[in-house]
Amino acid sequence: LGVLMRKFIAGVFLLFLTVESIAKELPDEWITVGQSELKIYWFSVYSAVLRTPDGRYSKGDMPLLLTLNYHRDIGRQALLDETEKELRRFITTNQVADLLMQINDIWPDVYEGDQLSFLLDNQGEGYFFFNGQFMGVLHKTYQSQAFVKIWLSTQSRYPTLAKKLRGEFNEDLSD
Repeated sequence: LGVLMRKFIAGVFLLFLTVESIAKELPDEWITVGQSELKIYWFSVYSAVLRTPDGRYSKGDMPLLLTLNYHRDIGRQALLDETEKELRRFITTNQVADLLMQINDIWPDVYEGDQLSFLLDNQGEGYFFFNGQFMGVLHKTYQSQAFVKIWLSTQSRYPTLAKKLRGEFNEDLSD
């Protein structure tokens, strides 16, 4: 019954997301705050760009657009596992589980050249896009804020990347 109920809830959730997808598009003319590249040893994982309507960012600012351009293939489960590990730094175990349940069915495998974007609106809702196409939404503000903290927080696992995204560094520094 538990698995059946989760599938039913996921189906209803996806139906709801389809209705909402008509309303959300990626902004074209926002200004870059900062950009950086995540490298693990000598492997480039992705390049990241943070944009806002005015090109400035302060902690907690909304709206914003975070875009990750992947430089290597990464399976969906590996993305989910890494996201779970990072989210645990910012929200409770139950909150992480709730967030992962929402993205579990919508996140794809990514391949070199793919792009994942996250649009955080003025109301604190977060919208996921894959290669420019709407994928799903986080309605709870704490979830959307925890998600962007992975890349923007002063407690980020990659502090230099976070500083560059926030526009605090322009030099080519690496973590």
